[in-house]
Amino acid sequence: LAGYQFGVVVRADSPWKTLPDLIAYARQNPNKLNVGASDSASSVMMLAKMIREQAGVEWTEVPFIGDNAVVLALLSGTVQAAVCTGAHIPQVEDGKFRVLANATQERLKEYPDVPTLRELGFNLVSFTLSGIVGPKGLPEPIVQKLEEAFAKARSDPTFQKILKKMTLVPRFETGKDYENGVVNNYK
Repeated sequence: LAGYQFGVVVRADSPWKTLPDLIAYARQNPNKLNVGASDSASSVMMLAKMIREQAGVEWTEVPFIGDNAVVLALLSGTVQAAVCTGAHIPQVEDGKFRVLANATQERLKEYPDVPTLRELGFNLVSFTLSGIVGPKGLPEPIVQKLEEAFAKARSDPTFQKILKKMTLVPRFETGKDYENGVVNNYK
């Protein structure tokens, strides 16, 4: 039904306009950059580490309990950059944060000018899917009825409003398409 959008963000008043700018700074200033992410073993923290490793730079990943704490740390200047799962979107919309890259397979329609990590030369995609599954062998008439119900719910304005509030990206796939999305999401 939807997914969390992982993004690399900085404050809007930072000197870094692009991810290559941030990487160049980290390369010239080893271990001077603090990059926040939620939890020490979360997927966003792993993404921050993989960006650092693939870029061949040294920075410090700083773990926080949850994305909201990461956002507060970036707002206060405790960290200079962050990898978030969507909690940064309200600050982007308010002009306080700038997204340098998204970890999605393709550019987000909401941010057509923001490149993906892949476009910037990183072999990284991270998009946490949120969906509904049933037991194997579920009778086809039940599957069809459920798919129709979810399709109807998906177009409901209240559902759309909730997705936006939760900073989730709508994504509607059914059956094999969803299964393939889960399997291929990180390739």
